[in-house]
Amino acid sequence: KCELAEVSVLEIGFGTGLNALLTKKVSEKTGQKVRYYSIEKYPLKKEEWQHLNYQYQVSDVSEKEWYELHSSEWNQWLNISENFILYKNSGDATSVEIDESFDLVYYDAFSPEAQPELWTEKQFKKIYNEMNPLGILMTYSVKGSVKRALKSAGFTISKLPGPKGKREILKAQKA
Repeated sequence: KCELAEVSVLEIGFGTGLNALLTKKVSEKTGQKVRYYSIEKYPLKKEEWQHLNYQYQVSDVSEKEWYELHSSEWNQWLNISENFILYKNSGDATSVEIDESFDLVYYDAFSPEAQPELWTEKQFKKIYNEMNPLGILMTYSVKGSVKRALKSAGFTISKLPGPKGKREILKAQKA
């Protein structure tokens, strides 16, 4: 459990909802309050997310929980559970204005080749400015251009072992 009364999370790319689901589960298990703000330019349609079946692949997840995350309204704060508050922004991460500050960022955008505008120094500087002191940004991309852009934006970076199927991931911390 974190020592903060409430952890504020920004996710770039809600996508399948897996990061939100896993964060919600941890918040319930630990009692940690989480404000979760996600930005997704291309939300999945119901027929797409229904077929993912994460509720059967992640232990301790009910169909109701899975449905609740995906079917919840966009562009408004919702109390999903006692410790998990969710805001899904159906906007463009390069232009959306956010009146929040964040402790943790899940940078889960499509690859730098697919969405190069999301992997620039300018975009990372914007995120940097929205983060609390010592905030952490996590991303799966360890490309040299991504590391250079993060460093130029002011982050200190380090590689960490990745999950199954991914050798390394990147941790960027606000100084």
